[in-house]
Amino acid sequence: MFFLLSLFAPTSSFQLTPPLLRQASTTTLSLRLNKWIKLEIPPSTSSDSGSGSGKASPVEVHQIRSRKVFVKRDDTLNLETSHVSGNKARKLFSLNSMPLSNNETIVSYGGPQSNAMVALAAITNSKKNCNFVYYTKVIPRFLKKNPAGNFLRAKSLGMQIIELKPDTYNELFKSMDGGTSDPPPNLAPPSEQSVWVPQGGACTLAKLGCEILADELFDFWSSEVKGQQIQGQGQGQGQQMPLAILIPCGTGTTAFYVNWFLQKRLRKEGLGNREIEVFCVPCVGDMGYLQRQQVALSKNSGLELGELELGEDEIPFPTVLKPRDKKGGGKIKYLNFGKPEFHIMRVYEELLEEHGLFVDLLYGAPAWHTLLGYFDSFELEQDSFEQEKENPPKEKENPLNGKFLLYYHSGGLEGVSSQMKRYEHLGMVAKKDVQ
Repeated sequence: MFFLLSLFAPTSSFQLTPPLLRQASTTTLSLRLNKWIKLEIPPSTSSDSGSGSGKASPVEVHQIRSRKVFVKRDDTLNLETSHVSGNKARKLFSLNSMPLSNNETIVSYGGPQSNAMVALAAITNSKKNCNFVYYTKVIPRFLKKNPAGNFLRAKSLGMQIIELKPDTYNELFKSMDGGTSDPPPNLAPPSEQSVWVPQGGACTLAKLGCEILADELFDFWSSEVKGQQIQGQGQGQGQQMPLAILIPCGTGTTAFYVNWFLQKRLRKEGLGNREIEVFCVPCVGDMGYLQRQQVALSKNSGLELGELELGEDEIPFPTVLKPRDKKGGGKIKYLNFGKPEFHIMRVYEELLEEHGLFVDLLYGAPAWHTLLGYFDSFELEQDSFEQEKENPPKEKENPLNGKFLLYYHSGGLEGVSSQMKRYEHLGMVAKKDVQ
C-alpha cells in the first residue's frame, strides 16, 4: 500500500522560490520539475509497538470526583530517534519507522503552535538528508519577536516555515476542511521529492500506530475489565460492565482508526461491538467539523469494509460525547480551540492539584471540561453547568452510566508552558504559577 507524502532535500543551495501556486505564470523551471512522491507504508506486525521500545504505554488508575478512571498514558511514549510522544507518536509511527534518506521534503500546514508541526519537525530532523516545510498564516508579531513553545522547538529542529496571507492560506487549505490525503491541487511541490502530510497527520499514515494502540486497549480491557459486572446502578445491575474510552479529538483520526480496529478485534473474538465503546470530544471546531473530518477520512482510510462485513453506508464511527444541557434547555457550546478560558483553567488546576493528573490546555482540559459534566459530583459556577446534584441526568441521557471509563492521555504537555504565558498575559493566572 502507498500513500501521498511531501518531502524536501536540505541542501545548502535549496531555497523555496515563490510563487507557490501552480497557476502562477512566473513559476520557475526548478519548481515545475518538482513532484509529489508516494512512500510505502510499512505493514503491521504483531511485534510492533507504538512506543518504539517494545512496551505498551502504561495505564494508571485515578479517583476523580468519586469516580474510578483509568488513564492510558501515551504522554509517556518516546519514539526512537525522534523522541515524539503522545498521540502523534501513534499517528506518525509509520513515518518515524521509514528509512528516509534521499533528499525528501515533508510538507504540511496548520497553526504556528501545532503539536503535529513540532512532531514532524522532530521526525524529519532525525532523518538523514531530509527537511520540513510548513505553511501557516502570518505569525503574530509577538510570537515572531519572542519565539516560544512548539514554534521555537520546531524552528530549532530545522523547520522552514512559510507564512501566507489569510486569503492565500484559505485559497489553498480552506477546502481541506473535511480532510484529504492529497495536497491542494494548486500547491506546487517545493522540491524534487515532496511528501504531503495532511494537517494533524489525518491520513492512512496513522493506521499502523493506531492499530497498535487499539491492540493495547483491547488487551487491557481483556485482562483488567472484561467480566466485571455493574453493581448498585439500578437498571443493568448484574450485567457485564463495558469500557468507555474517551479520546480528545482534533481531526478525529486517532479515534476513527482506534474504533475501527477495536471493532475488528471484538468481531474476531466473537464479542459484541458494545463491549468497548470509543467516545470522542471535539476540541477543534464543533461536532460538525469533527464529523466531516471522519467521514472524509473514511473515504480514504485504506480500510476494507469486508473485514467487518459492512456495507459502504455502515462504517462504524466513534460516539461523539456532547456537552451537557444548561438550565433552561440550552446547550453548552464547545470551547474555542486555543482561546484561554477560565473554565479550562479551573479544570486544569483541579485535575493537577486534586487528582494528580497533568493534562495539556488545548485538548486535555477542554475534553475533561465536557467529561466532568457527566460526573455525579461535578460542580461548576452558575454561569456554566448546574451542579449535578441539583440537576441529575436521566440515565438514558448519560452514555457513560454503567461503564468503566478510560481516558486517553494524548500528550501535548510540552506546549503547556507557552499556553500558561497567554493565561498570565490575560490575568487569568499569577506569574508565580507560570514555569
